[in-house]
Amino acid sequence: MTIGFIGVGEMGFGMAANLLKHTFSVVAVDTDKKKLDCIVELGAQIGKTPADVASKSDIVILCLPRPNISRRVIFGNTGIVQGNFQNKTLIETSTLTPEVAVDFYERLKHLSIDFLSAPMFGGATAAREGCIHFVVEGDKATFQANRNILLAMGRKITYVGKPPQATLAKLARNICRFANVATAIEVIHFLRAYTKKVLPIYNIIAEDSKTNFDSVWERTMRPYALEEMPYKASHISVKDLRIVRQLARQKRLDMPITLATFSVHKRLRS
Repeated sequence: MTIGFIGVGEMGFGMAANLLKHTFSVVAVDTDKKKLDCIVELGAQIGKTPADVASKSDIVILCLPRPNISRRVIFGNTGIVQGNFQNKTLIETSTLTPEVAVDFYERLKHLSIDFLSAPMFGGATAAREGCIHFVVEGDKATFQANRNILLAMGRKITYVGKPPQATLAKLARNICRFANVATAIEVIHFLRAYTKKVLPIYNIIAEDSKTNFDSVWERTMRPYALEEMPYKASHISVKDLRIVRQLARQKRLDMPITLATFSVHKRLRS
């Protein structure tokens, strides 16, 4: 089986390299010649355009930075749909918007092209090590037929239905992840304002976070995800947040996320 791979950058290179390790043939294209040279050294062939890659491949995988680039690569003048790609499969691993995911799915189905959107959990290291978690949306039969391709690049695959289910899962997960990172930065600034021995406290929080974050979603939020009911923060310790707010003001610390959290929970309790 020959797999076309469009976009062999930070993430795509590791993914394409793992396909080659699993003895798939790979035809790649990228706007960066140096990146192409690197994947060619591992055994890939070079395609001239996305259409050329599509004409030479049974499956095409996209790993591109933005939805508008994916749209151009798929539907443009030298795009995939111009490459005699009917009755084949396109797998998009880039993060799309819900509207774009649905649009791609419907337009490609009309052109007799099977489409899977498979946004990824994991960075460049996970891509190189084959440890990506793919969350997949599209027709179930298409997913099952191409599951081995995804397993060649990742360690875990979760099928969630038709678009935009996987796209929404990726966006929701990243909201949580990056909000947590931003809050952690505030916490470090807060600790440094009061102690020079940050590391012991950091280790406690780091260890607790392995279960704390899970418990919020598995126990606290589950009733609200399953039922249409207003969220009440009665179990949240607003008292502790109030103390942090006072301490932050005393030290003139910029802690917008912490202060916003206090404000929200206080309002929800009232």
